Amino acid sequence: MAYPSNSLRVIYLNARSVKAVNYQRNKLVQLENLIHLNSPDILAITETWLNSDVRDQEVIPSDFATYRKDRQNTHANKTGGGVLLAVRTSVYSTRRVDLEPQDEIMVCEIKHPTFNKLAIVLCYRPPSGDLASFTANLSSVMEKVQREYRMCCLLGDFNIPRVDWHYCTAIGEGKEADFCDLINNNFLHQHNQIPSNKNHNLLDLIFSNCPERLSNIAELPADFDTDHTILEFTFKCKLHPKRGIPRKVYNYKRADWDGLRAHLDQTQLPLVIEQHQDVDPAWQSWHSTVSTAVDKFVPCRQLKDSTVPPWIDSDVRQLQNRKSTAWRKAKRTNSSSHWAKFRKLRNKLKNLLSKKYNTYLSSPSSTLKESPKQFWAFVRAKSKSKTLPPVVQLDSTIAQSPMEKSSLFNDYFYSTFTKPDKDTTYPTIDTGNFLLTGKMPTSFLSTRNVVKG
Repeated sequence: MAYPSNSLRVIYLNARSVKAVNYQRNKLVQLENLIHLNSPDILAITETWLNSDVRDQEVIPSDFATYRKDRQNTHANKTGGGVLLAVRTSVYSTRRVDLEPQDEIMVCEIKHPTFNKLAIVLCYRPPSGDLASFTANLSSVMEKVQREYRMCCLLGDFNIPRVDWHYCTAIGEGKEADFCDLINNNFLHQHNQIPSNKNHNLLDLIFSNCPERLSNIAELPADFDTDHTILEFTFKCKLHPKRGIPRKVYNYKRADWDGLRAHLDQTQLPLVIEQHQDVDPAWQSWHSTVSTAVDKFVPCRQLKDSTVPPWIDSDVRQLQNRKSTAWRKAKRTNSSSHWAKFRKLRNKLKNLLSKKYNTYLSSPSSTLKESPKQFWAFVRAKSKSKTLPPVVQLDSTIAQSPMEKSSLFNDYFYSTFTKPDKDTTYPTIDTGNFLLTGKMPTSFLSTRNVVKG
């Protein structure tokens, strides 16, 4: 299926655990394959069954901002449940904890300065949960959301089967009728008519207050072990995605060190920041001088970071395309031969992914002595977290760009800074040309020469 460039592609998954592992399946790997083979902009997951022992980067690739509300935060003594929303970092997003109740209801904001903000509300209501309490909490959330956002999308597993979702009317009287009133009073349209399970119950629902923007709802034939149908849809909006910045990689093994030293020796490097100087232009001057010299004498190339797993190669993608084509043909014709062909390709793809993944896992450990870089790259991919979230907020101020974030951190640290006493004395040093000689000075730079004021 082709997706318009000015739309968000959303995948919704009721996972019933994203971390289950046994001899037949590894659901974390299945989830990673689902993400990279289908390339969603937003991934919404209910029933994650996660807790604080599992880190975000173990579940979601690093090119997504991950927002979680685990079950332990809402029902401390009950396992299961939990919701997760992953938004690609090329899309501006932030979580609105201030709009959320205690239930498994999470609110995320998708925004850009040139178009109206979109609120995504992700919910999970367990079958045994009190529907009246859930309806009251969701009503409070939607009242706040509708007041602040012109566009909103409400989705999740609501576990309310006794409703005719074509007309959003309850079958009989009771708490279901109150939930339908909530939906109708907020002018929400229910888009999904694809049954959630083999019992043909419609439990996973997709609502919006702008039905003209939400389209292409379909079942996704992804290879993920769950008893719920995986859904995908698109949400039309005028997006201006953030562009990735290529990363410079320097080859210091081939650097002209003699030329670099001679060049810096002839350059007046600003090594000392005077007390009356502003630290920002002083740093920019030093950085510009050194960076220009490095660019001149050290070979480099520009790379774009990729988060696609090594085991998802051209063979896997080619087989994935064949499987998707067979799926669409089988759905259209409902022919037993076409369904058999689809199942054959699906099993072939699962076996190929499993084989390539196992080969990848065995490679770092077997070549640890010869190629430690590959081993530690795998460890970092599964353990490191992002240094900064996509959006940083201090009180009512929100920062998105690197400059805005650094200014916000500066404001915070300045507010907590305590000026030294007037009688404080500092050591003085002779900095010398230590950058050229490689020798550090005998004492550190004076604090008054480094910190403005």
